[in-house]
Parts: sequence; C-alpha cells; structure tokens
Amino acid sequence: MRERTNPVKETNPIPLHYVAFDLETTGLNPRENRIIEIGAVKVIDGSITDEFDQLVDPRVQIPYHITRLTGITKEDVSGAQRIEQVLPDFLKFIENLPLVAHNAPFDVGFLERSMADLGMRTPMSNRVYDTFELSKFIVPQMRHHSLSSLLSYFNIRLENAHSAFDDAEGAAYLLYSLIKRWETIDLSTFNLIKTVVTGADWPFNDLLKLSLERSKKYALSRKIGAKTYNKEELIRADNVFGNGSCQELDNPTRIAKKEIQEGLTRLSERMEGYEVRPQQQEMSFLTGEAFNRNQFLVVEAGTGTGKSIGYLIPAILNAIRRGERVVISTNTKNLQEQLFYQDIPTLHRYLDKNFKAVLLKGRNNYICRRRWYEVLQNLDVELIPDERQHLLPLVVWAQETTSGDVTECNGFKVYQHPSLWTKINADTSNCSSRECPHFHNGSCFLYNIRRQASDAHLVVVNHSLLFSDLQSENSALDQYSRLIIDEAHNLERVATDFLGNSLSVWTLKAISQRLYTKTARGETGQLVKLRQAVAMSRSDLNWKGMMQSLIFQTVTDSHKLWEESMAYFQNLTDFIRGLESAKVYKGARKIRLLSNHPFFSKFKDPTDDLKIHLESLKQHLDRLKEGLEDEDSSRIDHYETLRQETAGRIGDIQGLIDTLDFFFKPDEELHVYWLEGARKSDSFDSCLRSAPLEVGPILKEKLYDNLKSIVFTSATIAVNQSFKFFNERVGLELVSVESLTEKDRVVSKQVGSPFDYEHQSLILAPSYLPEPKSQSYTEHVGELLKSMTFFSRRGTLALFTSYGMLNKVYHNVKHDFESKRIMLLGQGQDGSRTSLLNRFKDEGGNAVLFGTDSFWEGVDIPGKSLEVLIITRLPFLVPDEPLTEAYQEALAKKGLNPFEKYMIPKAVLKFRQGFGRLIRRQDDIGLVIITDIRATRSRYGSIFMNSLPTKYYQIRSESEMLRSAKRFFDYHSSRDKEQ
Repeated sequence: MRERTNPVKETNPIPLHYVAFDLETTGLNPRENRIIEIGAVKVIDGSITDEFDQLVDPRVQIPYHITRLTGITKEDVSGAQRIEQVLPDFLKFIENLPLVAHNAPFDVGFLERSMADLGMRTPMSNRVYDTFELSKFIVPQMRHHSLSSLLSYFNIRLENAHSAFDDAEGAAYLLYSLIKRWETIDLSTFNLIKTVVTGADWPFNDLLKLSLERSKKYALSRKIGAKTYNKEELIRADNVFGNGSCQELDNPTRIAKKEIQEGLTRLSERMEGYEVRPQQQEMSFLTGEAFNRNQFLVVEAGTGTGKSIGYLIPAILNAIRRGERVVISTNTKNLQEQLFYQDIPTLHRYLDKNFKAVLLKGRNNYICRRRWYEVLQNLDVELIPDERQHLLPLVVWAQETTSGDVTECNGFKVYQHPSLWTKINADTSNCSSRECPHFHNGSCFLYNIRRQASDAHLVVVNHSLLFSDLQSENSALDQYSRLIIDEAHNLERVATDFLGNSLSVWTLKAISQRLYTKTARGETGQLVKLRQAVAMSRSDLNWKGMMQSLIFQTVTDSHKLWEESMAYFQNLTDFIRGLESAKVYKGARKIRLLSNHPFFSKFKDPTDDLKIHLESLKQHLDRLKEGLEDEDSSRIDHYETLRQETAGRIGDIQGLIDTLDFFFKPDEELHVYWLEGARKSDSFDSCLRSAPLEVGPILKEKLYDNLKSIVFTSATIAVNQSFKFFNERVGLELVSVESLTEKDRVVSKQVGSPFDYEHQSLILAPSYLPEPKSQSYTEHVGELLKSMTFFSRRGTLALFTSYGMLNKVYHNVKHDFESKRIMLLGQGQDGSRTSLLNRFKDEGGNAVLFGTDSFWEGVDIPGKSLEVLIITRLPFLVPDEPLTEAYQEALAKKGLNPFEKYMIPKAVLKFRQGFGRLIRRQDDIGLVIITDIRATRSRYGSIFMNSLPTKYYQIRSESEMLRSAKRFFDYHSSRDKEQ
C-alpha cells in the first residue's frame, strides 16, 4: 500500500468503516459502455487501511475524449485482466462494508450491470453513501458540487485527478470532511434535519445520528479548533455593495465631460492593465449627455469596448449629482454578476466615489420566512414524502443565508422542484405584506432588499424583473427615471415572451396540488391544513360543520379539476399530433391558431367544461374565505395565513378562467396565438400560447412615457450601419414622432471596437461549395470541417442553425476525428452547454465544438481554445414558425416586403453575434469560414458581408482555403516569436 499523509487526520476520529470507490468507463451508458478501471480504498476509523487499483480490458475501443480525461490508453489496458476476473476480487475487497462514491448511481449502475452480465445477483446489498447528494445539503452554497470543487473547499490536496484510484481516495476524505462539517452545524439545525427526515427512508439516517452524537460530545473542542474552508468555492451571497443613500437633491447638477474623463483617467492610473479606449470614452460621453438632456440613447459598442465601465461611470455620477437612481437591466445572469461582483466594486475602489449598489431579483427568488416556518411546523400536511428529502438542502442554507436568494443554494434546483418552491417563496399569493410579523421585525428578505434598493444609487436587475415590474406598476423597483438596458438586442424577444400568455397542464396541476394531494402515505395541501385548523379551532360546532362540509366539496372539486385537466391536455396533445400542418421547431410541434382554425370548434365544449370546474372550485373557495372572515380570527390558529392562502388560490383560478377566455376570444390584430405540442412521446404537456404582435406600443405606454432617459446598448444593434430596424421593433420611433420639439430625443450611435480586425482576423468565403438546399451540402460541410481541422489543429467552433444538420455532420465526421485524436463535442450529444464549453476550453485548442442556437451569442472563449469559427448557414428564422409568420403578414399588410424588412435584419443581427464569438481579447487571432454561398452570391448577401468589421476573401478551392489559412497563422506565429 502506497505511503500517504492523511489530509483530514485529527483528534476525535470518526468511528466509521467504509470503502470509497470510483470507476473509469468508456462512456456514460452502462448498457453500451464498459469499465476500464476500478479504484478503491478501505477506511477504518478515519484512516485508509487497504487499497484496490486495477485496470480492466474492456475489449472495445477507448474513445479519444475518455483517454484525454483519464489518461488511460488502449495500450494501458491491452494486457490487463477482464471484468470477469477483476470484479470478483473487488467484491471480495468491499465485503459487506458501506460503499462511498461521488455521484454513486453512476458507479453502482456500472457495477450492477457488469454483475448481471456475469450472472451475479443484483442489486448490491451494501449500503451506499453518495457524497454528491450528501454535500448538497451540508454545503448547499457551493458553486459546483463536483468532487474537485468540494475537495478544494475542504483544502484537501491530492496528487492526481480523474483516475479511479485518486478519485476514490478523494471521495474517502470527502465523506470524512462532510461529516466533520456536519458536526459544526448548530443543534437547532440538526433538529430540523431530523424532523424533516423522520419516517423517511433516507440513506444518511445513521450518519445523522452519528454526527448529532459527536456534535454534542465534541462541541467545545470543535469551537476551539474550528476548521477553515476555501470560500472561493462558494456562491457569492452579498446583494448590497457600498453605502450611502440616493436622495432627491434641491440643486441637481449636470454631468460634466471633464468628470467622466477624470474617472477614466483615474482607472488607467490606478488599475493594473487598464487603458483608456477611445470607444469607451465616447460611449461614456454619450451616456452622460443622454442623462443631461433626457435623451433615449441607442449605442452599439463593439466587442472589447468595455461598455459596462462606459455606462457605469456616468450612471454613478448621475445618481450622485442629481440624486436619481439608475436601474441597469441585463439579459443574462453572467453579465448581471459581472456588473455587480466585478465592475461596480472596481469603480468603487478606484473612483473615490461613495455610492450604494443593489442586486435585485424577482420576488419568487426569495424565500418567505413565515411560509418556511409554517411548512416546517406542519410537514405532514404541507409536503408529500418526496418533497421532504428535496427540502433538505434548504434547511442548512435557510439558517445561514443573509439574503434569502435561492440562487445561493445550489443544492436545491428550483426548476426541478417548482411546486415545492412555490410553497415557501415570497410569491404575491403567499405574502401577507404589512400584516406579517417578519415585515415588522426586519427579518423579511424580500422587503429588506427592496428597502435597500429604494435608496440605492445603482440597482442591477434582469430583463424579466424589469417587465414584471412594469406589469405590477413598479411594486419591485419603485419610481425611477433613468434606465440602462444592456444586451438590448434581446429586448424585443424578452418583451414578447414576458408580455405573452400561456396555459399548460402543469399550471392546473400546481393549483390542484397546492389545494389537495393524496398519496399512499397520507394527505397534504392547503385544504388539509384548513381542515385541521377548523377541527382544532375554538369555534362553535355549527360553524365547524359548515366549514368541514365546504372543505369536503372543495377537495372533490380539486380532484375533478385535475382529472378534467389531464383529459383536456391529453386530447389537445393527440389533436396536435394528428395535424399534418404541425411542424417541429426546436423540438416542439407548433400550430398557429387563426380564428377559423378547427381547434376552436373542437375544443369549445371541453374548454367550457373546464371553465365550469374552475368556476365551481372558485365558488367553494370564495365561500371558505367568507366563512373564515365571518368568524372571530382569535379562535383559529394561523388565521391570517389560511385566509391569505385561500385568497391567493381564488386569484390563481380567476387568472386561469381569464386566460381561457383570452384564448377563445382571439384578437388577431394585436396578438399571435398558437398551440405547442408535447416534446416527449409519452407526455401530454402541450400548451396554449400567445404573444403581442407588436411590443413597441406597450413599451411606449408602460416604460418610455414614464422615464426621462434610457440607454440601450449591445455589441450588435445596427443592420447595414442603420438603427432603423431596432428602433422600429422596440417602439422608439413612437417616441420620436411625439417629441417633435426635441428632434434629438432618440439618438443612435455606433462607437466601434478597439480590436484591429483587419490584422487579428481573416474571413474566407468558399465559392466552390453547393447551395445549402443541395442534398450534398451537409456532406461538403463535413469534409471542409475535417480538412480545416486536420490541417490547422486549432480550436474550432462550428455554428449550425438546426440540430438536424449538426447531428448529421457530427456522426459523419466523428470516427475520423477520433482516429486523429481530436476531441469532437456536439451540442445535444456530449453534455450540457456549460459542460461542453468547459471541456472545450480545457482542451486549449485541440477540440472542435458543434453548437446551435445558444452558441451564437453569450459565449466567451478567448485565446487558443478558439481560433477557427465556421458559420455553416446564414441564420434565417424559420419563416412559417407562428410568431415569425405573423410578423411577416403584419408587414405585408402595410405594403412592406417582409423578407427585406424583417427576415434579413434578424438574420444579420444573429450573423454578427455569431462572428463576435471569435475575437474576444486584444491578443486574440482567428479565422472565419462562411460556408453558405448565399453570403456572396445572393442579392442580399452584401448586407451580411458588409456588416462584418473587415473585408472578406472569396476562395475557389479547398487548397486555396488551406493555403490562405496557413499564411494567416504562419504570419501570427512569426510575430509571436519576434515579440
């Protein structure tokens, strides 16, 4: 056994015996892939006493990306034993001891599959501890719950990573450290965990008992010898930065260019590596002038401009000089966090200005303390058994959080458990506002952060909250007059999505389940809680009898509603699948609904029946609410909560009735309606959807008319050097028309990019390829990808407009890439978007990534990881997708050419976004290949090519393409050597 220093060895060792193990395999599917290494360590009372490390001959090819990940080659396993020889030895090694693994279902799944293939009895009888699951509620605030991140958090250093033995050793130390960390949790939290899991078949019950005993026994020594942790691995929890108060001033002053210039100069003098860029300076001046003159500024700031610093400096000065808050809205979480955690602290440090900034999110992101404690006190009626285990990551987090923002709690995923989160978040229907004790004692997370935002100089939000606030009449943001919209190229899309309407079976299920759910283990829901409260109340028997009768009828109605809803949406799903006109867009069938569509006649009666059930349920809830309000509140425990929740469900149901009426009284002049089918064959989650045909008039009424100035900014706003398309789509031309006395109310400007695209990039347009509509086009693109990749050996991103073409090219070239030992990563093939990006960057240039829609923007891959960009098609929208089709019809009615006025501009903006993935830093270089010959041959192609920041070269043959690429990269290689 190898010598080692135990990184977690200490006094008071944990009396626990287990085997930690890990596998390396040829892939992710135990039915198709094979084990190539088994590593394990045996731990007795905190010390490793034995080890197992064995390579396995899988008798199949080891994919190149697996070799890159694990270091295991075909040669390494060629003389190794086979699984039928190794597995019995491993089972003998583990005996009947508990097993520990990180993401245990993966490793246990492969073991049991191999056992079954060898005729052994399955499943395994050993208890299994999954450190991944355990870590999610012991340290829920981790950025990532990967083995490497957790070992870093606990300051555990191992010699190697991504070998089965070393990962097994890491898992062994991790379990030990997690238990030690568990012991530092206060007794009240321990008791909460114990309460939540009581009666549940929870795999960590024995560890809980052990930790609780040790926590009491070693409480004093634990406090004296407190362990330090690497907090860099935790999610940032602060949402208020700086101090001060932004108050209206009696004598506000203008923002002087001189002061903006001084701020930029101060940055260049004090901040290492920062240089004043003319484009950034121009943007700052334009933003300051927009605030001074109450203008709406549309400014395109090219990649590398540093636009966030460009608008933040005048925004800070405006808030200080005028006493006017500035709201900054972004589309993506990444930019939101960059602004709040990087750019704003940087400016606070170097500008010598005292200001406060707040990161504000929608109310559904915050936990409600009142509802949280009520759920914990009434677990049996609030949560079904599965929800209890899902609640666990929130228990430790809720005791420690200072913000209440659930995005800090990475151990709990809202999108995986939406119905559970709705029971405890600060949603309007849960909120009793000023009547809540937590509001008055200062412990309400939502109102605390809103109070902070109300007098902050800068408030950072996302587009969703911005539009939510418009609909709720500034209930979240309060009154403000200055707004900056970053990533403004997404404004129309986000507004369209948010201002639209939808109805699915899950909306109805959520309401039904919140009212009443019956499982084999009992009943839960609002009505069960109300029934218990009525029974325990100090009211007279007549009132109790009346209420219990009403509750019984409401339970019956809730059950009938769910049955009716399932039948309705199953019929809708079958109807959509039976329509020949239904086409698939991004995985879902969509059918536009015009007033004469057979849907309306076929579903009129079922819709009326659904409304009858909703009305009946609403009437019974109305009567329950009236019954509560007629009774003396002092006689009923949790009276206000019961009344508030009942009122909330009444409002929810009325909203559903209104939505059904909206869909069945279509106004085609103002809205677009469509059906969207279920994405999976065994599902019936089809839905009704709508969107406003024009968002401009809505934005004007609800946003523009109420503000003094707005700055719209992005790296891609203009089309053919013009802002006309953007201004029309978001309604800014309406502002100009009504402001005739101020001709410059809307100002549009391009400030360019500091990058030298002529020298940093080379754009090639092969003219020898067939038309994209040609049957051979996909094959030709695959051959071009292979030729360029094998020749250049540089990090390559290929952008596709459909999964269909991506998948065909991927499968056509995969074998050849494997044989050349080049990693090929495909969206939808090899993992999530985030994991693909991380793997692609980690390869440092020896990988090719195929991406579709989400890779055309918001992807930042600087350096050698990306030096070749291939755009496989001009990114036109699908013309008969419901929304796109409706937009085109609306333009045609006005006598305009829809292709020229909508389809081309939208595609050009996406095209520019795609091009922008390549050059991200001053020292980046890169080659762009546009394989779609329409870019150079069609009558509209010049609009696309003129939108690029430098000239392009037409290439007549593959050999010419490779020669051009070689000259470009050789030139830059020689320059690097000279420098």
